This record gives sequence, structure tokens and C-alpha cells, in this order.
Amino acid sequence: MLTISISFALFFYFQNQTETEIKESIFEQQKKNQVDKTKAIAENVESTLNLIMAKLEGLSSSEALQQGDFSSAHAGEILEDRFGQIDDITPIDRLFILDEKGIAKRAVAKEGLPQYIGVNFNYFEWIRRSKDTLSPVFSDTHIGRDGKYKIGLAYPVVVNNTREEHVGSIVVVIPASEFFKHFGNIYDIKSSYLSVLDSKAVQIVHPLKELVGKPFFSYETQKIT
Repeated sequence: MLTISISFALFFYFQNQTETEIKESIFEQQKKNQVDKTKAIAENVESTLNLIMAKLEGLSSSEALQQGDFSSAHAGEILEDRFGQIDDITPIDRLFILDEKGIAKRAVAKEGLPQYIGVNFNYFEWIRRSKDTLSPVFSDTHIGRDGKYKIGLAYPVVVNNTREEHVGSIVVVIPASEFFKHFGNIYDIKSSYLSVLDSKAVQIVHPLKELVGKPFFSYETQKIT
């Protein structure tokens, strides 16, 4: 009986060890797959944002904008052309030019959306930071007047003379859901999906609409997750 008992004990012990090792191996493989997939998505997002930034860089160095002539017909033409190029990359709401005081002088917007010509946008911290640092700055998410979450990018227009002089800014506004839906599922909670956080860990995109705009580390989000 003792021999039989020891044999069964050893059998179940080794069986349990084997099952544990298999489970750990499967988990580690799944973890690696998910990390690799998430990294690839992040690199695709970064590449797309860099492409948009390059379009704005080309616009900022155009002759019309370098001369500070934001209200001219030529400035309007190149703005419309660049709007179309960026909109082909990802849908955008609007593209507009601000003067050195942050007032919108020229704009191109999707049909049905206001252009906000003459509106002062200097109250946006990320637009002021772009002006102060003379570098492109992405916004954290903000809610547009249509109730949807947006991502903004401000690119400074700097005159390259004997000293760098800020004469204005180019701003593009991108609807978050329209942007991220190209990189994966953001609607169906029952399958593999994307959840996107901004730099403050606020969820900009999530299949559960009640979690959009909520901090990831909040009690509500953690409880549902």
C-alpha cells in the first residue's frame, strides 16, 4: 500500500509539474506575441505621425508662409493641397494657420465643419509650447465641439534668417477614433482590441464607450477591466 501510495503521489506530482510548465510556456509565448504585436502597432502609429509632421514641415518652409503672408490666395492654395495629402494618410477635421499671436488666418476644414477664422487659439497650452520651443508639439486629447476626442499637432513657422523668428503656427486636428481604427479593432470588446492612452493615461480609444475619457488607473476602469 505504501509503495502504491508513493507511486500515485509521484505520478500526480510530476503530472502537476508538467501541466504547470506547459501553462507557463503557453503564457510566455502569448505574452511575447502580444508584446511583439503591440510594438509593431506602435511603430506604425509613430511612422504615420512622423509622415504627417513631415507634411507640415514642408508647408512651414513654403515661400508664402516664410514671408508671413498667411492671408494670400497662394497660401490658401498650398494649405488646401496639403490638407488633401494629409487627409489621404488619415482623416483630419481641419488644417489651419495661426499668426504669431495665435489667431487663425487661414483654414481648410471638412465639409460642414466651421473654420474658426479670426479665433484666438493661444489659450491652448500645447500651441503656446510649440511657439516657445520652436518645435512641433502634440496635444493631449481634448473634446471637440462635436463631442468627439481629438488629437492636435502644432508646427511652428520659423523664418530662417540671421535669427530664428516665429511668425506663426500650422495646426492640424485629427479625430482620435478615425485615426486609430486603421491600426486595429477599437469597437468590438469580444475580440482582440486596441486601447489607447494619452500621456496622462487617459483613454482616448476603447471599445467600451463609457471608458473613453476616463483615466486608466481609475477605480471604474480597473473594476471593469
